[in-house]
Amino acid sequence: MYFPFLLVTAIIISGCTLKKNQEKEDIAAINKFYVDYLHFVETGDLDGFMTLWDDNAMRAAPDLPNTVGKEEIRALFKDIFDASDNKLTPIEEIRLEVCGDIAYGYRTFTLTSNFKKDETVMQIDFKVLSIFKRKPDGSWKLYIDCLNTNPTWSMDSIPSELKEDNPFY
Repeated sequence: MYFPFLLVTAIIISGCTLKKNQEKEDIAAINKFYVDYLHFVETGDLDGFMTLWDDNAMRAAPDLPNTVGKEEIRALFKDIFDASDNKLTPIEEIRLEVCGDIAYGYRTFTLTSNFKKDETVMQIDFKVLSIFKRKPDGSWKLYIDCLNTNPTWSMDSIPSELKEDNPFY
């Protein structure tokens, strides 16, 4: 009499445990993805960097047309890597959520670019929302990377004053 009930309960618990284990594995894989992303940007490894992108990926950046497809993204980053040495410094923890074969990541970071031509240095804070797709082999690829500048202000700033003088609002 109790056997069917126990069997169903065991199956449900087992399924939940497997799902949580899979989610932990997915989050670990995407966190590794971010480590690789930083490494490839900082070393200027364009070929390695391109392994992170889906064939039909899109990158949306402020004041630029969308870059669509792996070849356009390669051309964009070739110019960036050729022109400057870059360092990405995370500002806060990455926020991740996995929803089946799609995952969402939100991160903020400071980009420091040292331009090779004249040795000028530029620093910009960015906020980035990324969408990842799980590929049939189980790997995760960057599908949409949407970024914007992230103006930094102090804790005693007054938002209404920032909006008056800030070109980003």
